[in-house]
Amino acid sequence: MSRIATHAGSWYSSSPTQLHNELTQYLDQACTKHKYPIHKSQICVSPHAGYTYCGPTMAHSFASLDLNHEDTLPLRFFILGPSHHFYFRNTVMLSSFDEVDTPFGSLKIDQPLCKEWDEGKDTSAMFDLLTSEDDEAEHSLEMQFSMLYATLKYRKIQDISKNVKIIPMMISNNNDNINDKLSEILFKEFNNLKYHNYIIISSDFCHWGKRFGYTAYASDEEDIKETMSEQGGDDLELLTSRSKLDHHGIKIWESISLLDHFGMNILKEMNYNKWKLYLDATGNTICGQHPLKLLIKMIENTKNLKKYEWHWLNYSQSSHAQKITDSSVSYSSGCITIM
Repeated sequence: MSRIATHAGSWYSSSPTQLHNELTQYLDQACTKHKYPIHKSQICVSPHAGYTYCGPTMAHSFASLDLNHEDTLPLRFFILGPSHHFYFRNTVMLSSFDEVDTPFGSLKIDQPLCKEWDEGKDTSAMFDLLTSEDDEAEHSLEMQFSMLYATLKYRKIQDISKNVKIIPMMISNNNDNINDKLSEILFKEFNNLKYHNYIIISSDFCHWGKRFGYTAYASDEEDIKETMSEQGGDDLELLTSRSKLDHHGIKIWESISLLDHFGMNILKEMNYNKWKLYLDATGNTICGQHPLKLLIKMIENTKNLKKYEWHWLNYSQSSHAQKITDSSVSYSSGCITIM
């Protein structure tokens, strides 16, 4: 059974030729700005808006991945994304489909692993299967599929239907104990020597504006540090229609960038509790915050086994917010190398 590409024709082109030309152009542009792929890059952070908005930034994430190998081991991608349509916690939702459709062709899901996790004695309490309706409604995972396929073609990976598997994983709010257990499970499979394994974290960054219910403003890093202080600093200012913007030190879009980059620097530290504190203190509306939390927990728990290095590659905003009635979504691309 195949998951339909439900967002093709709206969030991105359903025409294979048109989509190929668009995504290849984004990859070409990314590769002219940086020397990609990055050696030993196995994990990336990628946005999930419509390709017209986030495609140029997203391309940096996928172009960074080190996909070409001398051996013939298959490639396997764990794709972690948030839910935008229903709430759950302390559970990872897995796909019950055998494959996912893209305008380019299908990507096979590693269903034996999904079944093992869903039915295993030690894992079943932490995993469940999505209904087909909930699976096909969610865009955070689907938006990675076509770009992944395009990147595999771009890197001349042969026989994709045979040599590539994916494991889509929908992540919501887990407590620390569950994230500890899930990080062990994920790390074990991430180091399965039968595959070249990769992790893709699907996340946009700040959703700013009244329509998102978030109008926080920081003039400088000291505002954010004060908010995060152990002494319980003041909350960030929330802009309203009465705010005197000419009294503020930097423009709204610059404040958004400041908030995002402060969080991105914390992610580079790969400190689980500091990431939680940043989210709690600033309220930054990073929709992939929970998948990122699980990733950091995995890294933090295995730093003695692997050497991880986080690289931020590109950052953009859907628009530059200038006034309180404006809105914007931020997109960041990053990768992690593992030695």
